[in-house]
Amino acid sequence: MAKQKTSMPQSGAGLVNYYDEYKEAIQIPPQAIMGVCIGIIVISVFVRIFFI
Repeated sequence: MAKQKTSMPQSGAGLVNYYDEYKEAIQIPPQAIMGVCIGIIVISVFVRIFFI
């Protein structure tokens, strides 16, 4: 007898695409986020060295 295949729900297998939501949301480029993070690190190091 052949084995029956069990299938997972699409959301559990990671097969659902949410491309429609990305078009409506605010899009921030990854370079901008990296720039803000690096800026915060530089400012915090500067404050720690010169003011504390």
